[in-house]
Amino acid sequence: MPANDGRPKASALRPRPAELEELHIDTYPVVADNDRPEATALSSGGLGLSPRIARFVTGAVALCVACFCGSATATAAEVTEIVDTYPVSAGDSPLRAAVSLDWRWSERKSRVRREFVCTPATMTGSGQACPDGPTVLLANDAQSRTVFSEVRLTAAIAYAGWARLHLQLPIVVGHRVGLTYDQDVDGTNSLSAPLDRPGVIGLPHRGPVRSGVGDVALGLRLTPVSAARDGGTFTWALDLDVGLPTAARRGVNNDDVGEKVWTIDVGTAFSGRPTPWAEPFLRLGARFRSATDASRYVNLGPTHEGSGPQQEVGVRAGVEFIPFERPALKSSVRILVGASADIVLGGRAHTSLFEALGASACDPASSEAPCDLTTFTRGDIDPVTGLPRKADGVTNTDQFMRFGLSVGVRYEVFETLQLTANAHVGWETAHFLTNADAGVDLDGEDDIQASNADGDNELSPTYNSNYDQPGGRFRATDIQSVGVNLGIQARF
Repeated sequence: MPANDGRPKASALRPRPAELEELHIDTYPVVADNDRPEATALSSGGLGLSPRIARFVTGAVALCVACFCGSATATAAEVTEIVDTYPVSAGDSPLRAAVSLDWRWSERKSRVRREFVCTPATMTGSGQACPDGPTVLLANDAQSRTVFSEVRLTAAIAYAGWARLHLQLPIVVGHRVGLTYDQDVDGTNSLSAPLDRPGVIGLPHRGPVRSGVGDVALGLRLTPVSAARDGGTFTWALDLDVGLPTAARRGVNNDDVGEKVWTIDVGTAFSGRPTPWAEPFLRLGARFRSATDASRYVNLGPTHEGSGPQQEVGVRAGVEFIPFERPALKSSVRILVGASADIVLGGRAHTSLFEALGASACDPASSEAPCDLTTFTRGDIDPVTGLPRKADGVTNTDQFMRFGLSVGVRYEVFETLQLTANAHVGWETAHFLTNADAGVDLDGEDDIQASNADGDNELSPTYNSNYDQPGGRFRATDIQSVGVNLGIQARF
């Protein structure tokens, strides 16, 4: 097998003919792994932003940092708060506690498109689709919709504005993923779910409604510098949160919600109040995931590259405006306006295809119509079925970026009660949902073989040439999300 995994070279691509508009398909460059647009998009302007947007973001961050110096009431923004926004009163106990209950709802929609190799023999209603030679195209195939809601119970204890410990218990109320045919697509022209032959997935597909207790998390926040404690105008916080793999592992045949991974979130945040009516903030953070042996991210051998879950780094910035405040009663109304940007690195993930692919009727164990479209190319035998292993739904995805805007209200009714409400919208850059490496060249012969000179199989245990090789991959585009959060907090 060629070392580049059979990926088409850039020189083989052609511009899109006008006739392809009738098929709702598109062309795009497919190049070598180290030259992929997805792999290099982050280098331009540092985050893949246009120069105009990069200048705007840089200026906004610089403005927030500059605004940290000034004079106003000593308080803290939400990202740097310990328990209470305001300083501890004289004679009060240095120990504070809080219990929060939050409800979160979100909806995420995307278009799932599929690659195919267009040849001069491919015809449209107005003639040849690719008269100049083979071209890799993207065709509309499916639309995805994910609805998620949960309730989070958080208990926290703090000491004198220096540190806060908290325990968080998420309860998933409902999590469901659905796939339908895209517009102008049905069983007669779908690349993934045709009616006249076996398909990789079945459409439409509605996954189970998942619910249950999620992964418990423990967190620590330290404030080396605190306006609420020290009486200044600047606050600096350090965060460490650890998610425990306590929830049962989700699968295509159950309604569980966990992934059996350890999650470590680290972050640092800054806030300052230069005027009585505004408090800008900036937060930098990262999320690291580590697989347990009970997860679906276990490394299966020396040729299984990219077997781990995705990692994330991100930034969040914004301003809390304070139109109403009564410091003597420790009461205020804060209006939050913020933005965020995250880089999600490539890795294995439960994508919108997870359930449809894992539950696919295309099964080598089928007695009526055995199908190998979902069987891993390496050919390892499943000890349970005695047949070649098939996809469990988890796939390798590309890195991508996620952007968000949020607006909210935080009402500190009085010292012991706070109400919150916010809404957010988000976007993700287009990325491949199936993109596993073919394997590893173990013998240095510059190719990947099912049996090399030493008799070793160099293919990845989770590589499927039907949907991981260029010319057949799934790609998510037009990804948008919306959400709302409501919360109440009692302080003691």
